[in-house]
Amino acid sequence: PPIVGAHVFTLTSPESQERNLISSTSVKLDALRCHETAKHVFLVTPTHIAFILPKRALQEAPEFLRLLMERTKHA
Repeated sequence: PPIVGAHVFTLTSPESQERNLISSTSVKLDALRCHETAKHVFLVTPTHIAFILPKRALQEAPEFLRLLMERTKHA
């Protein structure tokens, strides 16, 4: 089983927030760097915290991926 449980990502106009059972991180969207491959989206914060989002997990939330691509810097 996962050590920290499920991760919940939330996007609002100004920021992205990631929450799990032990912590949370908020970052302004325009400060995130984003890199996309065929299977994953990599998000990197200015303090070098990185999140790897499997695209299969985003299939039910196409608006989430679209907003990420529009509002983040691309690596």
